[in-house]
Amino acid sequence: MCRESIVQVLVLYTFLLGIFKVCFISDGWSVTWDFIDSFCVNGIFLLDMILSFFTPYWEGQTFVIEIPKISCNYLKCYFWIDLLSVFPFDMFFD
Repeated sequence: MCRESIVQVLVLYTFLLGIFKVCFISDGWSVTWDFIDSFCVNGIFLLDMILSFFTPYWEGQTFVIEIPKISCNYLKCYFWIDLLSVFPFDMFFD
């Protein structure tokens, strides 16, 4: 299974679990699910962020494989969105 597929499954999991928690779960959320939701899923998203600094991309007809160019491109595009997605807001704003 490729990296993009794993991330897509985790995004779907996070989306569905968020809806489920809002609709059906009151304050009695289990510690196990809290651990899976917070640390495991965010850890995998963080690993995907790290791998994105080394993942080549297409620029027109050229396949860019130089790490500094890949890093600059990632920092200009999706890095900030990814950083917001893994930021542990619940630890700071409880």
